[in-house]
Order: sequence, then structure tokens, then C-alpha cells
Amino acid sequence: MSRRVAITVLCEDAQQEAFARSFCKKALGRTVRDIQVEKSPKGRGAGANFVLKKFPRFLAQYRGSHAGVALIVTVDGDTAGVKARMKQFDKECEDAGVPARQPGDPAYVFVPVREIETWLAYLEGKTVDEGTKYPHLGLHKARDCAPYVDRMLDMCRQNALRPPVPASLTAACEEYDRLKARFS
Repeated sequence: MSRRVAITVLCEDAQQEAFARSFCKKALGRTVRDIQVEKSPKGRGAGANFVLKKFPRFLAQYRGSHAGVALIVTVDGDTAGVKARMKQFDKECEDAGVPARQPGDPAYVFVPVREIETWLAYLEGKTVDEGTKYPHLGLHKARDCAPYVDRMLDMCRQNALRPPVPASLTAACEEYDRLKARFS
């Protein structure tokens, strides 16, 4: 029996995987059976490079797919920011001979800056800035991330992010709106 996969999550690490799995469940009503994860192997270099290098192949694969299928990418913005990271994705696509991501493509890129722990700290109610490194919380299971994802989705749905808002979270809400439109 083949496994039903509707979403591929391309990410750097276990924390991003847990957050993305919870996000897929809460935002899209997906189950474990619907999700395939491509995660950077431990000890094999920078996770961001793994994601950047894999992106063009997955983008090409998912282009033109039906409405219930998507590629969800999570990659740390480190200190460069969302726009700089997105330019890196475009460059990787160019180098691979794949047209860069277009607004109608079923690829949704979430770039927490500095890293996903910035979002987690913000979603805990802390005032954050994207230049500070926040402690890892060790939330490596989707259920551990569920309260954070719930808060994020509530804020995005209500267009009510609490100031000061990390710019990368504003961009994430915009990606969520695109994704929600695809699955409606």
C-alpha cells in the first residue's frame, strides 16, 4: 500500500520539523500520513545549505500540482533576513535551471529570523528582536509546538500580531494567507 502524501516539509532541524508538522495539522487539517519530511541530516553541514540546495528540485516537482498538494519550506534567516534568504532561493533555482518561485506556485517559504526560537519566544509573549539569539526550548514533537502554532495562527487569522512584530513573522502570515487560499 502506498503512502498518501499531500505535503512535503523541507526543513533544517527537529525543531522546525515539529513546528511545521503542528502547523500542517492545525492550519490545514493534515495528518502524519499526509506529510513527508525532508530534514537536513545531523552532522552534515549547515542545515540552511541543505534546504537551499534541495529547494529547486522540490519546486520543479510540485509546480502544476493539484490544489491539495504543497511544499512547505522552513529555513532560518540567520542574521541576513527574509529578503536576503529569498534571493538565495532564487539564485539556487537559477543555478539549477529552474525558474524562481512564482506567486502561484504551491511552495510556501517560512523564514524565521534569526531562527525559529525567535518566533517561539515572541509567541510566548516576550518582546523579541531578530538580532538576538534565543534559547532552544527542546520542543521536538509536534504536540509540544501546538500552543505556539495556535497563537501564531490566531494572530495571523485576525491580522493582530502583537507589536513589536518580528518582520519575519509578518512575512510568515502572508505565506499562511497564500497557503490557506490554496487549500480552501
